[in-house]
Amino acid sequence: MIIYNSKNVYHPLKSTLMEIIEETRDSYEKIDCIRSVLFNTEYDGLKGDEIFDEKSYMRLSENIPFMKEFTIPAKWFDESIMLPRRAAYFVRAYYLVQNTLCELALMNGEKTEMSYNREKINISLPSGEALFSKAHKWGEEGKACGVQSNYFCCSFSGSEEEFLKALRRLCGALKNMKDEEGKPLGYAAETIIIPCNQTMFHEQVLRTLCKKDFRGFRLVVLPGWRTDEPRFMIMSRKANKELSGNMFFNRVPLVVSNWVDSHTGNYIWNGRCRFGVGFGSYKHILLAVDSKEETDGATPIE
Repeated sequence: MIIYNSKNVYHPLKSTLMEIIEETRDSYEKIDCIRSVLFNTEYDGLKGDEIFDEKSYMRLSENIPFMKEFTIPAKWFDESIMLPRRAAYFVRAYYLVQNTLCELALMNGEKTEMSYNREKINISLPSGEALFSKAHKWGEEGKACGVQSNYFCCSFSGSEEEFLKALRRLCGALKNMKDEEGKPLGYAAETIIIPCNQTMFHEQVLRTLCKKDFRGFRLVVLPGWRTDEPRFMIMSRKANKELSGNMFFNRVPLVVSNWVDSHTGNYIWNGRCRFGVGFGSYKHILLAVDSKEETDGATPIE
């Protein structure tokens, strides 16, 4: 959503630039991206610099500002020179930052905070734990309670059979994830998320997803996720939606202003908004690390 905050400003290029901005926005809203495929976006419009869970009154998301500006120099207009790409880049940057934040949040899921643009952003669960952990608590003390893991390690990159075995066990672990009463939630994984730099591992994944049992899986490659060893995540889109798992908050929609500088005659466009990412649950997603030895913080799969 884009809000225009300069209705009384007149410039011969105004309608043209607005049209470019709207066309670019429409094209980005129609394509699949990390935010739209892996995150819930129906929380737009929630207020407050931090979003709170009504039941636990704990923080779910921190919002950060996005600000960008572009200028059409007066001499370009005088000489009939115009670079409409500047208006398109303006909108592309808006969507690029959104997707980068979502990607970074998943890539740093073993931690409780991440760094972006020299800022520290808290991405912990409402409980204060990291998204991926072997010690997630379910239930209440004094009643039925326990711990469960969504962070695993095992050797799975040595052969297609190894990966197939690990994938089946992880799908079973996701399906058996317990609710707060200790009952299996029964969610089925249908999304697999992999880093961009493990080429040999990519081939194993693709061959496996061609098999009958996994043809319904959606494969997502995170373009900024580069790892020293093969890793992958599996996720249930249904669980993600119903449990409010991966969340993108559009706190303040993109507000666009434009004006003519009275000193230089330059035509200036500025955009500002606030958004953030967070996790409301861990029960929709699992992370597996390829390792023949135990990985710190992860549960071994035999």
